[in-house]
Amino acid sequence: MFFSEIYESWREIQYEKYEEILERIEKNDLSLGKLVLDLGSASGFLFDFLAERDVESEVVALDIDVASLEKNPSDHLIIGDGNNLPFKSCVFDSLFCVDVAHLLDNLRFDCVKKNGTIVLALPARHKEIFESLVAESDHCQLIEKFEVNGREKELVALLKKL
Repeated sequence: MFFSEIYESWREIQYEKYEEILERIEKNDLSLGKLVLDLGSASGFLFDFLAERDVESEVVALDIDVASLEKNPSDHLIIGDGNNLPFKSCVFDSLFCVDVAHLLDNLRFDCVKKNGTIVLALPARHKEIFESLVAESDHCQLIEKFEVNGREKELVALLKKL
């Protein structure tokens, strides 16, 4: 699969995004909480990033790509489709959906607890999809929209689950 072949080369690019996102989460008095869903986790860049910064959250890694997920260091690996999340309502304290929402037809945030943090990020070339997803985020409050202007321009929305 094309994705799993090149994804490892994106580590630094993803870290740039995560750094800015984490700063904005803190600036807006949001929290990752104890249990984080990394939707489209692949080989676990978010897990590694948070571990390197001693963030004490458990990351549940969900991805449809088995080969990438097998490289993920999380203790909580789930092979699954982001269109049909296999979780009950209100399980996670936060959800990261970075560079995957444009591949989904049915992105829902039911699995996030009330007052939980949702990170929605897409490359700027998917601006129409990004804006549509932010506008249609039921039962969520938009906290901040911003751009990460690293090597890849990224549109990011921080949402709070109502």
